[in-house]
Amino acid sequence: MINDLYQAFTEGKANVVTVKIVKELVKYTQYHFKSEEEHFLKLNYPEAEKHIEQHNSFTETVLKFSNDLSNNEVSLSYELMDFLRKWLIDHIMGTDKQYVGIKNK
Repeated sequence: MINDLYQAFTEGKANVVTVKIVKELVKYTQYHFKSEEEHFLKLNYPEAEKHIEQHNSFTETVLKFSNDLSNNEVSLSYELMDFLRKWLIDHIMGTDKQYVGIKNK
């Protein structure tokens, strides 16, 4: 999604792609976070509560993007791209790696 948005951004087509990507993000958060949080419970992951708070924050931000776009309030292509880049680096490549080695007890 980040790559698609970046490519559209560089081609001057970000406004069209942004709506599609935000819709995909809403679906992604519903499926992926639920699945990941179920794993936390199975693993008794000690940082689960803090991690879930990050998921909730991400979901709130994505829903705000979606609402803003639906209401034609703003063009969010750069803001969305920056948000996704930070999420990829900080959360997926950082926070998510913290529970990789935890075994089911």
